[in-house]
Amino acid sequence: MTMKRWACLLGSLAMVAIAVTGCTGSGVRPRPAAAAPVERVGTGDSGGVGVEAGSFVAVSEHEQKLGLFETSSGRVIRWILTEPYQGMTVSATAVDHTGRIWATMSSGPACTSDADGCGPKPNSCAGKVITISPSTGAMTTVLAAPPGTLIADAQPSPDGRYLAFLEGRCDRSYFNQYIQVQDLTTGASWTIGADLKPCHSLGSLSWTSDGKHLVAAYGRSLVTSAGAAARYGAGTCLDPAVAKIAVVSAMAGQPRINGPAAAAQAGCEIEGVTATATGYAAIEGCRGAKGSYLSGAVRLLRYSTNLQRSVEASLGACVNGAEIRTDHTGTALLGTTYQFCNPPGKPGPKTVAFTDHDHSPATFYEQPNGGEDAFSAISW
Repeated sequence: MTMKRWACLLGSLAMVAIAVTGCTGSGVRPRPAAAAPVERVGTGDSGGVGVEAGSFVAVSEHEQKLGLFETSSGRVIRWILTEPYQGMTVSATAVDHTGRIWATMSSGPACTSDADGCGPKPNSCAGKVITISPSTGAMTTVLAAPPGTLIADAQPSPDGRYLAFLEGRCDRSYFNQYIQVQDLTTGASWTIGADLKPCHSLGSLSWTSDGKHLVAAYGRSLVTSAGAAARYGAGTCLDPAVAKIAVVSAMAGQPRINGPAAAAQAGCEIEGVTATATGYAAIEGCRGAKGSYLSGAVRLLRYSTNLQRSVEASLGACVNGAEIRTDHTGTALLGTTYQFCNPPGKPGPKTVAFTDHDHSPATFYEQPNGGEDAFSAISW
């Protein structure tokens, strides 16, 4: 799930009236005071035949269902899961090397007031990571989060041994989560970024093909004092700095986000990023004209393994949310952008979805919609 959409989802779940920033920053994320450990339940082996060629996994925002869709047209092949599932909605999906679908389910937090931030209620969240056989529908719960923890964006490592996901305390997770990595074989776990200040952005997690690093879109916090930090994270936040590409070691914990990084062009930020077989790919969104509340151009970018920008292609005139994923080979991209370039006039909002097999994105879906993404939580 794109960071912007996840931030807005948190705000809508809590009915947040944000005092300092609306859903215009890119992010969400670190540290619970003492969150209970996430329970490891299964191995992720749900059996069956994997996702077939020529299809992708996504949530239809209109139908509120998780399904398989054609990459040639965007038409649904079949539905897999209807939301809400056990009171939770799908915030992210992944498809592993065997073709199993991994779905991150979450709900909460509940509100305690109508004031700014709504007073997120402690221990009012729910979360699971499940695997689903796309052919049989068989489900296995891999992780179950306690009610004091909110999880998002779970992604299995290429060999299926590790699971990386975003985690934060239920009542203080607004732009205030961090990365948790869990060894599904031993149960050992460690955190990355748990000492970051509130009001940073973090999302669009992806594993490198060697299973040793994670890449994410990360915008640092602009909170400067401990006193200010204590005020934020519970439904209100300062806008974070613009998001950049950040690469971190996945095999050891660290208190912050330290590692190779690549900034977007001046006036732009990274909307989503994924590792590829030859480096990284990202969707970059830019600001519009000075004094305008509209966004500017959106581009698909390619980076080498040492984060040198190499290839770019235009995806449209504006962007209000984007997601990008690679297939398990790391050679083909799937992306979606939500574009509302002329509110409240015409043309209205639209979703544009594309694939990219040879550094030339091909649009397979471009349809108007009623103010929401047509697809979210994409993977293939």
